[in-house]
Parts: sequence; structure tokens; C-alpha cells
Amino acid sequence: MSTHHHQISWRNIETQGLELVRVEFTPSLIDVSGRVVGQDGGAPFALDYALELDVDWQLLRADLRLLDGHSLSLRRADAGHWLNGYEVTIPALEGAVDIDIFATPFTNSLPINRLKLGQGDHAQADVIYIADLDLTPTMAQQSYKRPGESTYAYESLTTGFQTSFDVDENGYVLNYPDLFERVC
Repeated sequence: MSTHHHQISWRNIETQGLELVRVEFTPSLIDVSGRVVGQDGGAPFALDYALELDVDWQLLRADLRLLDGHSLSLRRADAGHWLNGYEVTIPALEGAVDIDIFATPFTNSLPINRLKLGQGDHAQADVIYIADLDLTPTMAQQSYKRPGESTYAYESLTTGFQTSFDVDENGYVLNYPDLFERVC
């Protein structure tokens, strides 16, 4: 069984936080594990997350856990239904393909690698959005445009937030203006 991995880290410019992510590629899955340490409203936090993706970068499972024990587990069942850790369907997430976790730029890599946009192309994505440390999942619509070879323009169609950022050859964010900068 052939595998390889990437290890990436970012610094949170706003909170002086840090993140380390490991992306493990196997013939059948992509396993992601990350740890974010930072501050939210001046209070320190630590968030561990594990994502299981298929080889096309579609989210299959997400597990998030805060150091204080608060957690969230999501699993995609057949036909795009999402189940929580108690195997209860969450209708509000119906049809979501990606996840966007507020504390990490890594989750932008899911739609970027899944959509494989050509230069000048754009697409929309329905995502599970985790907006804060409450870890409450909501549905959000996002737009990705690829105006340059390594540049993406991002817009949350739900909140109106817009930015653009550059990615490396693997689709990982290099610098996310005013929020994150790549360390390695």
C-alpha cells in the first residue's frame, strides 16, 4: 500500500495562534489531522480536528474536539445526508460537500482540490460552516474563482465576506490576508 503525506503549518496573524496539519494520502482515502492553538476573545483554546476525505477531496467525516472536551462529530451517509455523533440526521446540512472551520485556512483546500478550477473559472460550493468555538454546524454557500495560476478569489455568499489568496502546487493556502500566514 503506497502512501505519502504533507505537513503544513500556519501562524494566525490576528491571535498569534499556530496550526499544524498532517495530510496523509492512501490509495483509497485522504486522512487529515490538525491542531490549532490560539485565542478567542482573549481566552486561549486548543482545537484538534480530523477529517476523512475520499480521493476526490469530498468530505466523508469530520471530528472536532476542544481541549475543554467540547466536541462535534459528523459523518456523511448515503445520498449526501449528514449524521451527528449519535447517528441522527442533520437536515440543515443536506447536500453539503465540504467543511469550513473558522480557525484554519486548510479547509479552503477541500473545494480548491475537489473543484480543480481552470484559470478564469469559478464555482460555488455548499459547505458545513463551523463559525466559532461553539462548534455548531450550519450550511453556507461559498464561491471560488481562479483569476490567476495560483490565486483564488473567495466569497462567502452567506455572509458577504470576500478575500483572495495564493495557494501552492498542492492547493494549500500560502497567505490568507490579515488572518493566516504559512510557516512551512
